[in-house]
Amino acid sequence: MKSSKRENTFCKIAEKWFEVTSVKLQASTADKIWRNLELHLFPYIGDKLLHEITAQDTIHVLQPIKTQGHFTVIQRLCQSLNRIMSFGVNTGVITHNPLTGIKDAFQSPHSRNHRSITPDRLPELMVALQSSNIQIKIRCLVEFQLHNVKAS
Repeated sequence: MKSSKRENTFCKIAEKWFEVTSVKLQASTADKIWRNLELHLFPYIGDKLLHEITAQDTIHVLQPIKTQGHFTVIQRLCQSLNRIMSFGVNTGVITHNPLTGIKDAFQSPHSRNHRSITPDRLPELMVALQSSNIQIKIRCLVEFQLHNVKAS
């Protein structure tokens, strides 16, 4: 261990990681990451020393979020957890990242494609575009996109 134990808690290392990382992010993204850490991780593992954190304990902490169906939040938290732990490895606080691959313990977020319009309804769409109350540049962009779509 490089520094005193008090400085090697998950919360302290996360603060140091965030200080380095947040300058590369948009403010809203940085705020969202920090808010997720405060809400979902710090109350449970914030005071734990980095070398005491295990995948099993962390999965247990994330389980209620999974139960609520917030798979995107879990995905983001797993990403942050891995980056914080890697920061701990790279700064000499711990020797390895015990949370590598933790995201594999959870279901991936479901993505759904937007429904597409059938070719027989295109005239209806074109009429709706012409009579809509949208900016001309938006209308032109939509029409341009429709003309440049590859048929499957």
